[in-house]
Amino acid sequence: MVNSDGTVFFSISGDNILTIFKINEDKTFTRKVQKKLETCSNLIFSVISDELLCYSINDTIYLANSEDGSELNKVQASENDFVISLQFYSATNELAAMTNAGRVIVWRVDMEKKTFSVTRRLESSVETQKAYFS
Repeated sequence: MVNSDGTVFFSISGDNILTIFKINEDKTFTRKVQKKLETCSNLIFSVISDELLCYSINDTIYLANSEDGSELNKVQASENDFVISLQFYSATNELAAMTNAGRVIVWRVDMEKKTFSVTRRLESSVETQKAYFS
């Protein structure tokens, strides 16, 4: 995933390593940060802004600094449900997550305070393995 001005590239590998690369003017990459994340079976991430990114590990969503990957805040999506999809909507500063139990939770992200507050929650009996927001 690339930030808005195309100068930074974010990657999370299958062995749960978050890597932040700088994209140089000559189109080469320089690794800025590499951070081992907690072991999990389902890891998803989304860029929120040039300063913030978020990623989920199992049932928890982390807000992190996009420069160094440091954790700024975290929120539990739903106890014992894996987050299977994340989508950030910049027009409303909302982050939507869907869990494998069919729950959809939407948080408003306060960009200054780096906090989450629930704005909507939808319960469903539909269990799923993958979901895509559009």
